[in-house]
Amino acid sequence: MDEVFSTRSQHEWAGESSFSEVAQDVAMASSGTRVRMEFVSPTAFRNNGLDVCVPSSGQIFRSLWEKWNAFCPEPMQIHEFWPQFASDCILIDELTAINTTHWEFAEGSRGAATGFTGTIGFSLMPKGKVKKDWQQYWDGAATVMQSLANFSFYCGVGHHTTIGMGQTRVISTGNNSTQSGRSSISKSPR
Repeated sequence: MDEVFSTRSQHEWAGESSFSEVAQDVAMASSGTRVRMEFVSPTAFRNNGLDVCVPSSGQIFRSLWEKWNAFCPEPMQIHEFWPQFASDCILIDELTAINTTHWEFAEGSRGAATGFTGTIGFSLMPKGKVKKDWQQYWDGAATVMQSLANFSFYCGVGHHTTIGMGQTRVISTGNNSTQSGRSSISKSPR
């Protein structure tokens, strides 16, 4: 008999949470300017009909932003400029055990996909180094980055997440500098 798990205490890949709980967990915790994410199953993005299996902060945080805004309550939606902000201001500062993996679906009868796995660290650029246009949004960006990273556990990253690709979770960062402040990336106050 197959078992169904609903909490992380029952299984490390089980759990449930609301959008507000994901956002509040980050706001209550020390929301740092760095986050580490583990990509456990192959993760890829589609571009012109091809699998793009190279990690990019812009692609990763665009994918999370699209899923967040597609399902969260409207007052919690993240502003439309977030993907460009993430692409310009979130840097990859760690690549650990990054590999590409080729998956065949139904023994190749339903296609295949290639994606990356491994651990990636992301850092928000220091405020003084971001473009002048982005500086006004920097203060709340760490909270948005942390919220989206934590949301990845529930939604996955990239394409084919409904069949198991893009399984992702946040892992400990070790030294995580803290930032406080309400998110200025949200469309409206929380």
